[in-house]
Amino acid sequence: MRSDALRVNSPDFDATCRFVFELPNNEATLLPVASCITVRASDPESFKDAKDKPIVRPYTPISPPDLKGELVLLIKRYENGNMSKYIHSLKVSYPDSHHN
Repeated sequence: MRSDALRVNSPDFDATCRFVFELPNNEATLLPVASCITVRASDPESFKDAKDKPIVRPYTPISPPDLKGELVLLIKRYENGNMSKYIHSLKVSYPDSHHN
């Protein structure tokens, strides 16, 4: 999942937002219920914790497995959570440049 694939970032409640990422080729995740994905930087060497280890975090999609073209994550922002702060800082991107 690329950061430039973020299509919607809508606040849900408290410090929690719903992030909708576009999937390539209008594909579906087909992940079974209670599955999780791991999120890491595209360059793991550039995003490390205090112990100099690459930051990788699991998240559970809230989108139906057969939803085509989108992956939806509900992510709470934590002050000490490097990955959640990073994801909350992502800007919505549009597939065509005339929307920028």
